[in-house]
Amino acid sequence: MTEEINGSSDARFNGQGVFRNWATFGKKGGNKLYYLVYEGIGPQSYKQVFLTLEEEIKKRSPYAKKGRDFTSPSQISGGDYERFIGSDNGQCVAIRKFGPTRGRGYKWVLFGSECTPPGKGISDQEIARFIQAADFRA
Repeated sequence: MTEEINGSSDARFNGQGVFRNWATFGKKGGNKLYYLVYEGIGPQSYKQVFLTLEEEIKKRSPYAKKGRDFTSPSQISGGDYERFIGSDNGQCVAIRKFGPTRGRGYKWVLFGSECTPPGKGISDQEIARFIQAADFRA
């Protein structure tokens, strides 16, 4: 799914300029994955982030909407993450990565979530790999 939005006239966006949203979700190896990128497409476009990772991922990811027991934010492999329990009691992680700074924000911001089936955990190494693999090239 892709959508272009004028950030200066849309209250949903904290930034300036024109943005393109990229979102996808699905399953891989039994795990549920979700990715969302806000990309500033003009040279003066930037995205500011005011919501916490928990607030943002609950608003966006279909796998995190009813998530609970979010941990405090931590950093690893160039991104932020929080663990949580999904609505089906699976172990989940929410991530956030920032692109290059631009204006008073960032050229792009990536959010993602990964949830395992109930009874299977997510190790710190798996979180690091998820964050490293979740990248965006504008």
